[in-house]
Amino acid sequence: MELSEPITAPCGFRPGMTRAGFLETVVTAAKAGCLYLPAFAFLFAMLVPVHTYLLEQYLGARTATAMLVFFIGGLAGGSVAWILSAVFARGRAWSARFSIALIAHALLVPLATAFVFFLQYRLYFSQWHGPAFSEIWFWQMGFTGAAAIYLFVVSAVQYIFPLGFAVLIGVSALFCKWSATLSERQFPGK
Repeated sequence: MELSEPITAPCGFRPGMTRAGFLETVVTAAKAGCLYLPAFAFLFAMLVPVHTYLLEQYLGARTATAMLVFFIGGLAGGSVAWILSAVFARGRAWSARFSIALIAHALLVPLATAFVFFLQYRLYFSQWHGPAFSEIWFWQMGFTGAAAIYLFVVSAVQYIFPLGFAVLIGVSALFCKWSATLSERQFPGK
């Protein structure tokens, strides 16, 4: 298997995309993501205190903890979304790149944040769980995970979507601007 062989996957890769081109896209996206990800994660985390302030609620240690969960979720989900967007949007029109980036970020960032929320929830409840990898432990993990997902949907999604759409639209527009320069380098004259 050589790097110059075309990838024969039906899942959105551009026709004729080679493994070397795929790897180049991933590495270039990861390098560009290193510049954008901390700012995106910070903006994503700032949704929590802004929403809390607008509801005229107390900003305390719980707000800081929620901000940390949202920051880590924004960092993890944003990096995966940025790289997947770069792979699937390579060489496409502006509107397609924008849509791909918006959908990827709107799905993957909340999923990563929910996973970080689950890990924090699991850390808290682990003191009452059975021995690791026992039958009861798997049941407890399943129910703890289901409770964490329910609690995240009920309590944390409200922080993301009223104000988070502006952040998602902004990051999608930034992705389109960056990917246009990438497409111009990879597909000159197109």
